[in-house]
Amino acid sequence: MEGMEGWRGWRGCVEIDVFVCIFESVNFRNLTNMYRTYFCRLLIPSFMALCGLTLASCRNSSALSAVDMASTEDVLADSATHEPLLIGQDTVFCVRLSSVSDMGGSVYAKHDSVVCVMASSYGDTTTCVFVYPRTGRKEVDTSILHSVSDAVGGSYAGPYRSGLTLARHYALDNMKTIMEGMSDVRDISYEQGSCEYFVSPEYETSRMFNLTVSYYTYMGGVHGMHGIGGLIIRSSDGKRMELSDLLRSDYDRQKWQHLIRRGLREYFGCQTDEELRESLQVEDFSTIPMPQMSPYFTEEGLVVSYQPYEIACYAAGVPSFVIPQHELLPFLSAEGLGLLR
Repeated sequence: MEGMEGWRGWRGCVEIDVFVCIFESVNFRNLTNMYRTYFCRLLIPSFMALCGLTLASCRNSSALSAVDMASTEDVLADSATHEPLLIGQDTVFCVRLSSVSDMGGSVYAKHDSVVCVMASSYGDTTTCVFVYPRTGRKEVDTSILHSVSDAVGGSYAGPYRSGLTLARHYALDNMKTIMEGMSDVRDISYEQGSCEYFVSPEYETSRMFNLTVSYYTYMGGVHGMHGIGGLIIRSSDGKRMELSDLLRSDYDRQKWQHLIRRGLREYFGCQTDEELRESLQVEDFSTIPMPQMSPYFTEEGLVVSYQPYEIACYAAGVPSFVIPQHELLPFLSAEGLGLLR
């Protein structure tokens, strides 16, 4: 039964993909906003009913705690009906908003998952899927939600009562960003924007949680943007830890650069530093910067991942490599060594 509860919490992914395809196949540009809104008011309720995606069925009451249920009612107050949210001259529907608690985890913590999917009458879509640890200690769990929020934008300023509130905020916030970015091409393009954020557990010890944060955005043009980074959370208080918090203040910068260049040579298939220099687009090859998105730990070591355009052209993909733990240890501070235990 526990496995079935987890499955029900994630069901609807295929149906949502079908829903997005329906949106992308409709020429909304030739409809006035009134008819777009009318069409969506008919389409979305019918689609949700057909797929069993009513918000009442999405809420898995047997899996939600009493606190989460109370927060869920507040979150769904303006999206549980079929009335759209109005953003400027466009309309936005909350297609899916669901939560599952205690969906398994490690020996150190249970995991909660929240999903929010929104779609506009133009066919734009936003998705936020957050899977994060829950310790059962209120202050720590609140701090964990705060850390997740910081990792995906940091724009949420409300109370951290539930992950649902967080997912809904960022799905709506990203929708506003898409609408602003696409507003100049609405009259000349049929393209729809999209934004997806995924947060999921990667590796845990008794003293820290490591999550990956991945995203994909598209707002017109030849291609979208994507990337992946990490979120390191100290389990004692839920605080987000940056790599700078874990490294010694006097670590050997030259040896650190050697590890970075070696990892990048392996990624690009280069035999020498001169070959690597030709593959990169950096101002100072002697000091290759760390990626904008934070690294994260796995059982193998520290994963370092650069976004497209960050140090190389888009065609180079997401340059990534792992610094093995045994090579990382000399660089770590007492705090960093303690978290790895």
